[in-house]
Amino acid sequence: MNETSNHDFQPDSNAQAPSKSERAFGYMHIGQRRLPALPVAAVVGVVLAFVVGMLMTWLMPGPDSVSWIRKMLLNAVCSWPVLFALAWVCIVDRESIPEADLRPEENVETHWVNTSAVHAFWATAIAVGPCVVFTINIKTDLPAVSLTLLAVAAFMVLAFLVSYGIERVKDRG
Repeated sequence: MNETSNHDFQPDSNAQAPSKSERAFGYMHIGQRRLPALPVAAVVGVVLAFVVGMLMTWLMPGPDSVSWIRKMLLNAVCSWPVLFALAWVCIVDRESIPEADLRPEENVETHWVNTSAVHAFWATAIAVGPCVVFTINIKTDLPAVSLTLLAVAAFMVLAFLVSYGIERVKDRG
């Protein structure tokens, strides 16, 4: 019995062959249709960027000398690259990318990222302490800096404890 899945779908013989860039960035599937993921992600990213731009402008008003539209457009333009990438990650069919790892959690780059994240956590945790002490002892009218650093340190400790507890429970079964 020879069944075909969505990622084995072949276009019509009359259809144009996909370009190299389309193959490199993968496809998304909508029913039996296969669309290049990159342009779809770009459009979704633009829509999300405008929504985020409007929310950011509404929640964080800037100087009154700049019009609301300009502030919104600036926020949208600044948030578009991240939202574009996020949209692509969410819609692309991983199996349509020629050289994609089928199990990325088992490759060496994932190990490097995890190790780097641990090192970054500890480096930041170690650096925040002296920064709090330094900002408390300087004579300034900016106690918010010290409180912010203290809040960052407290959040890091809380995040570590929660993560540690979750991992411990998962390992025990």
